[in-house]
Amino acid sequence: MTRCIERFCMHIRTIVLLILLSFLAGCKLQVVVPVGGTVTTASGTYTCAAGQTCEIDVVDLLFDETFTAVPDDGYQFDQWKKKQGGRGFCATVSARHSPCRLYTSFFGGWPNLFSFLATDEVFYLEPVFSRTFWIHDDVKALDDWGENTDEHSDLIALYQKEQADSVSFRIDYMNLSDASVAPTFLGLDFKSGGVRKVLQGNNGIKLDIRWDLLILIDGGDVAVFDSSFKRIWGMVSNIEIDRYIDSLSFELDKTAMRGWDGGDFSLQALTTNAGQTSVIDSSSMANTGDVTGRGKLVLALNTAAILRAPFWVREYDGFDFAFEEDRPGVRRGYRYIIDAAEKYGVPIALTDVRVDTLAGYDYLGLSDQFRSMHDKGLLDLFSNTSYGQFMNWWPDEANLMAIELTKAAKQKADIPESGVFYPYESMARVRDIELLLNCIQN
Repeated sequence: MTRCIERFCMHIRTIVLLILLSFLAGCKLQVVVPVGGTVTTASGTYTCAAGQTCEIDVVDLLFDETFTAVPDDGYQFDQWKKKQGGRGFCATVSARHSPCRLYTSFFGGWPNLFSFLATDEVFYLEPVFSRTFWIHDDVKALDDWGENTDEHSDLIALYQKEQADSVSFRIDYMNLSDASVAPTFLGLDFKSGGVRKVLQGNNGIKLDIRWDLLILIDGGDVAVFDSSFKRIWGMVSNIEIDRYIDSLSFELDKTAMRGWDGGDFSLQALTTNAGQTSVIDSSSMANTGDVTGRGKLVLALNTAAILRAPFWVREYDGFDFAFEEDRPGVRRGYRYIIDAAEKYGVPIALTDVRVDTLAGYDYLGLSDQFRSMHDKGLLDLFSNTSYGQFMNWWPDEANLMAIELTKAAKQKADIPESGVFYPYESMARVRDIELLLNCIQN
């Protein structure tokens, strides 16, 4: 009888406390959603979109919601993010890929937990999304192309991006359309020490960096070695060879990088002949904290002028380039270079936008495309003049007038330009530069 009374009294106290808690602010759950997805609940009560912070009041023992992180196209859900002091819910290893259920029904039997409902404490639920696609900022090194006749050994670019539990790498080659990937050594330098040679007993093939981890790509196989040349198994996943864009990509488990402090690190790649006896090509040293900067695309767009159509429009549109034997069906005109830069978000700079061909730009719709790309931050149109308007040996006054007329014509055509002036002639005297600076400042 006494126990029944005690239980009844406990029940009454709980009801009273719940009534009192309903008048208090209660603890908060903040759902912080980064770019790349949405967080929803099974009940449909809450939906928090990318870029939003949604605050939920938790004030009673009736709260019970299951949260699911839903990645957008091109993204994947990695885990729920840890927060200092354990305030990041569902961040345990066992539950990182699972929906996150949060409920308070058991708080009643735990006075310390129950008291939290009356506080203004804030707890967090934050998903971690990572990109499954590559962007310009992932490019860490660019290499000259056409350095050798073995196109499947000719390195073009190195990419790197980081996920919650892994680091992704991509290597671009000149041509993989009809050949296997040449032996490629990718070295990572992320701590003190390391070695330069990439083959035991062969000091002639080595990288410029002192690598701590070496990835050997040979055909479709990707192997990982530590600095003692001991192979580390089970560290590579999602190996993909794309023969259309001539690239190989893969993910490396972070546990392979023992001693890495999580900061920026150096990387470098080289390719060898099939027998791994000589170097065919090597990239420059790169740092993961760097990006390659803006691209510089120089197009002779005067060939697109209306007065020379339709023959030169064929070159602009790609019909007059004989690449059929190499890549059947691939169009490689100027138009497709600019379209690709816009589609894939690669910022570029054009240095040959000349006044005497403005009519040709409008004829082909280029002016509208230039303006659109400029507004998106993808295009920098250098202010420039053509060879018929600017010459180093002309009087400064004549060049100044040419520059002013050029700027006025482009402004009238509503073509945006940067503050950088690019004279058609590459050689310039000091007083030419001073004159140009005065012109730009005025």
